Amino acid sequence: MAILNEVRFNVRHNVLLLKTFTVPQLQAVTGLNRQSIHTEIRRMEQEELVSRVGVEEGEKESTGGRPPVIYQLTSDPEKRFEVLQSVRAFYIAAEERVSELPRPESKHYFTAKEILEEAIEQGTALTQDEKAERLNVIKKRLEYARREEDVDEEGTQLIAASLAILEAKAIDTLAGEWKPAIRLLDDARKVCKQLGADDLVTEVHSHVQIIVDRMTEEQRQLIENGMYEEAERIVQNLRIIEYCFGDLPGIHRSVEYADLIAAMARREWATIQAEQRVAQQNQLYANAQSQKMTVLIGQVPETVEEPTYISEPCFEPWSLPGKTRSAFARTLLYQLLQDAGERSYGLQWCTQFADMALQLLGSVQESEG
Repeated sequence: MAILNEVRFNVRHNVLLLKTFTVPQLQAVTGLNRQSIHTEIRRMEQEELVSRVGVEEGEKESTGGRPPVIYQLTSDPEKRFEVLQSVRAFYIAAEERVSELPRPESKHYFTAKEILEEAIEQGTALTQDEKAERLNVIKKRLEYARREEDVDEEGTQLIAASLAILEAKAIDTLAGEWKPAIRLLDDARKVCKQLGADDLVTEVHSHVQIIVDRMTEEQRQLIENGMYEEAERIVQNLRIIEYCFGDLPGIHRSVEYADLIAAMARREWATIQAEQRVAQQNQLYANAQSQKMTVLIGQVPETVEEPTYISEPCFEPWSLPGKTRSAFARTLLYQLLQDAGERSYGLQWCTQFADMALQLLGSVQESEG
């Protein structure tokens, strides 16, 4: 639960930005519960810092059935300056509080930090082996720093969190291992929030956003290259990050955007697959059309009113009835005789059909006689 000064800061800061607003709008941008926002808005009304200017027509709140009230920041310059001063007071108090919190003092910590910053500046100029070497040095330096700071003592949780944040950034930046980095950052943020180290919380949020932005860019490139399944896995990875940092509006919006892009990619992929199937079917049909032959099934006119078309046979011709088999003879024999490997088989066919022809000639002669 947010403490009173945090509620006041969040509400007044966003009132200055929005100027005209409703309680549901403030709830969406601050993440505070509605009762806390209503309490602060009533206080601002009493101080004549905001006023009611109407209601949203056609809109209703989730409870009560009443349309949301529209509030407006006062136009009085002195009153506006009063709101601004109350926001600035929170910043000043936060800076004073942060300056009193313990921070790492080990020289090994600052050496590790310098190594990481130099590696980030060099970027792609570093090879994988060079990145791995720097990561090992950073881990060793941080281990020395933990011993020097004696982070197991009471009151050193924030120092340990600072070291963990640096290690997480190094693991992600130099090794590309975002999962262990996210675990370290999540644990560190919990400690920092509990102890009020807002600057470290902001540092954690900034690097998490860097990881998310990198993933969404990778997803975009995968989709451009037609690698839709890989792009889908990016969304699953983003969901893992959202599980830990979904309270951050920027992270949530990034994941929603990535999910939307993935959905569009799935539809595009399905369309492409359907088009490919249709094209394949059309090609098979065209091939079948080009290979069709007229086959007389029988000699009785009333049973065959028009020629019947079939595709090239995919069975042994010797299993066919004699009349049907003879219909394929010219085409098949020509193909077999053209193929050197099948020529002997074709000659065997020629012999078979010659015998059939002689038998048929004998039958015709007997019938004529």
